Amino acid sequence: RSILAGCKFSVGFARTAIYHIIEAVHNARTRCMSRQFIDDIAQNCRGRNAKEVEDDCVKAVVMLADNLRKEGFKVSDKTVIVASTAVLRQSIAKRLQRQGLDFKREKVTKDLGVDAAAGSRRCTVWQAKRIKKAARRGGKVRWLRKRSWKAKKLVAANLWPTMSYGISGYGAAPT
Repeated sequence: RSILAGCKFSVGFARTAIYHIIEAVHNARTRCMSRQFIDDIAQNCRGRNAKEVEDDCVKAVVMLADNLRKEGFKVSDKTVIVASTAVLRQSIAKRLQRQGLDFKREKVTKDLGVDAAAGSRRCTVWQAKRIKKAARRGGKVRWLRKRSWKAKKLVAANLWPTMSYGISGYGAAPT
């Protein structure tokens, strides 16, 4: 199963198809929050200590993956485990491997275009790349602006969104 890019009904169909699966994970009374963004699912687990987080996380992930597979969905090979500590990340990954779920382990990942680091660090890796990309586009807009005054519209339509994307998600460094 897959969603069709550009189809205006894809979001609604995806939500409808997966809603009962996410609801079952929520009803299992874990401390994990599952959120769906079109065809992506993000799970955030919190607890009083690392053992509590690990137990709830493994329970929720296994339940989610099993229910998705039963319904005919695929768990992506791009799935990433991000945790507040390296020890927690490794222990969750090992327990999931025993359950047949082998996911990548990262300190920082990109979740819906915004850096995600489980609150353990302020990540600026993708922000720096975005700024460099905007600087390159700025140079192209400047070059075009010299040739046509209409190119100034590209600042609002193209350049500014590239620079500012993600700032609402994690802010901008004051430097």
